[in-house]
Amino acid sequence: MAKRNYLVEGLSGTGKSSVYEELVRRGYTAITTDRAWAYSADPDTGLPGGPIGHDTWMWDRQKAVGELESPEPDVLFVCGSSRNRDHFLPYFTKVFNLRIDDDTMRRRLEARTDD
Repeated sequence: MAKRNYLVEGLSGTGKSSVYEELVRRGYTAITTDRAWAYSADPDTGLPGGPIGHDTWMWDRQKAVGELESPEPDVLFVCGSSRNRDHFLPYFTKVFNLRIDDDTMRRRLEARTDD
């Protein structure tokens, strides 16, 4: 059986971290890209540095491809998103896009304490 990579993405506050935690709790192999692959970079050159923001949040190509191409585990859930995520879409069997209503998103973002 070929390896299956699943991307779980969505805007800030939609629940990517909660999905990650639940997948791990249930025994699945999952990574959160904010911790494993992401860095702030110039959007044109990909060189590290600059302020952290939507336009500068990138996945490290070497780290991402290394995990996505690795034969183990058979199933990998990748939770997160980045400006350059389109470059990695061919590695994913399926993409899950989390969505919530505006009021819920606003409430969640206002209650955040960790990022």
